[in-house]
Amino acid sequence: ARGEKNFSDEDHQTIINILKSYNATGEKGKRAEVIKYIDTKILNKDATPALYNKVTNEIEKLIEKAITEKNKADFSYLVDVGYSYAKNVPTGTANVSEVLYTLFNIIPYTAYVDKFTEGQELINIANSYDSAEVASSYSGEIFGFEILKNPSQMDANVTNFDVYADTGSDKFKTRRGILENGLGLALVKAGKVDKAVKLIVNNFQYRDKVEAKNASNYPQVLKYFAKDQETDLTKLLGLVDTDKQDEFMEKIFIDSKDHTKPAWDFYRNKGGKYPRDKNKDMVIALFDGSFSSKTISLVGYPVLIKNFIVNNNIVKAKEVINYSLDYINNNIVSYVDTTGETVSPNLYKVKATIALITALDEVEYFKKVSDEALRKTLFDNIKTLAPLIDLDNTDKEFNYNVRRAIKVANFLSNSQGTTEAKELLDKLNTNLPTPTDNNLDEIETYLGYVIGDILPSGDLFDQSIVNAFISAKDYKKAEELIDSVKTKVDTLDSSLDINPILVKIARAYGAINKKEKAIELVKKITTIKERNQGKLKIAEFVANYDSFPDTDVASIDTDQDGKPDFFNKFATKEEIDKSKLTLDDDIDGDGILDTEDKLPFYESK
Repeated sequence: ARGEKNFSDEDHQTIINILKSYNATGEKGKRAEVIKYIDTKILNKDATPALYNKVTNEIEKLIEKAITEKNKADFSYLVDVGYSYAKNVPTGTANVSEVLYTLFNIIPYTAYVDKFTEGQELINIANSYDSAEVASSYSGEIFGFEILKNPSQMDANVTNFDVYADTGSDKFKTRRGILENGLGLALVKAGKVDKAVKLIVNNFQYRDKVEAKNASNYPQVLKYFAKDQETDLTKLLGLVDTDKQDEFMEKIFIDSKDHTKPAWDFYRNKGGKYPRDKNKDMVIALFDGSFSSKTISLVGYPVLIKNFIVNNNIVKAKEVINYSLDYINNNIVSYVDTTGETVSPNLYKVKATIALITALDEVEYFKKVSDEALRKTLFDNIKTLAPLIDLDNTDKEFNYNVRRAIKVANFLSNSQGTTEAKELLDKLNTNLPTPTDNNLDEIETYLGYVIGDILPSGDLFDQSIVNAFISAKDYKKAEELIDSVKTKVDTLDSSLDINPILVKIARAYGAINKKEKAIELVKKITTIKERNQGKLKIAEFVANYDSFPDTDVASIDTDQDGKPDFFNKFATKEEIDKSKLTLDDDIDGDGILDTEDKLPFYESK
């Protein structure tokens, strides 16, 4: 509507965001329309190198998503799109970095799908533009590309690897880039998995310290070559060849069992300028389990587990799971540091275990595999760990410990441990700092814990205490907590804009099917936009409300009379009979039988 001649940087970013949204929802046709629009309406209208860089950077993220999802067709298509953009970057400018960023956002990926002609064309553009800067800053990417382009020279490239890598100004970064972007992938593709793993370990970070080889490297290898949030060699192998990915991960795992344990003594005694907390180092490298706004970071063993499960290699996944549990129980232990202080392992046991159950949740392991023995083992572990979570609200880790407690409570609830979950949640609720009346900052912090914020990155209700009580089937406590938030919000000064807060509370009432309370709040919202957002959120959460949480045969009961509106599509007759539920013949509860009711889902007034 504004016309592309008047587009601002903000408009460009909006269009890129639309592209990302269509990609996330799988609307490939719509995505292609936006890509064409960007090409014809933006990049061909005297766009700057900075904009080309921004667009190809987003295409790179879409490429990485396709790698993670092992979607070869999408990957190849997006590389073509990135190439078509990058080759037209305007080079008649003094902005060297933006031009080269644009080209090298795409160049490495061309080699992964054997598009060497296209990749070489982009390299030639880069060299013709500023060959000195390319040699200085992108030597690792070029070397990785050349290795994949010329597999017949594999042995020579392995021989020259150390010499070449040492020419870079940042040796560690250059070596790692070559291993991830070319040499490691080329070796595994050629069936030389043992050589790839040996090269990775011997050249990783502490390569020049002889005493560190085969000791401190393995935690770092697991950390950097099995990570969840970025594209790495492990993921690339999953795109190229699932069997070779399994072989590579199995080799890394087997060798790590022999070498990881001695590494921590090296870390603490020789590997740094100061004594290190070996429990912290172990968890950071082998599990992670730290929080971002929406996700839990995973590295090492949890990532191997996820990939093995996705590849249907359940036997190997179980082996890594069992080894991980043994490691958590027997190697993350208290010890006396150099100052004579005893270092507690509790926090890191909890973080590692949370990383493990998060990995299993993300691939829906217990839905795919009937493994009650593992569920019980995890349950026993977590039941023991739950009381160890520090819920002192003055502790600097309190914000994260709240989320850890919620994650643990949800697992306990899903494993028939609602009693233990409620005990933990009651303790958490008791330790929440009580907000002062009419103090917006304190009330919003309290709201975040109890019902979860709504951020641009997503709705965090699933990380809230109320949602955890819902999982534990304690709807009464959930409602009491939502009421407590509303009571505190009612103390705020009338001059404040509380519309966004009312939306959050309304959707929380919707989550426990308290439609009347939710609608009453929406009526108080003073702006049309936020009122509509509130209605949409209520509808979304009410639609997801499970009226029969103890059975899978039904979930919806419009009038809440204990009779389901209908049975779920895949419920068998045996399952329905066992549930002892009978279908409702008056869905909206207005006294008119559905056989006669023209509006069976709408109560007549």
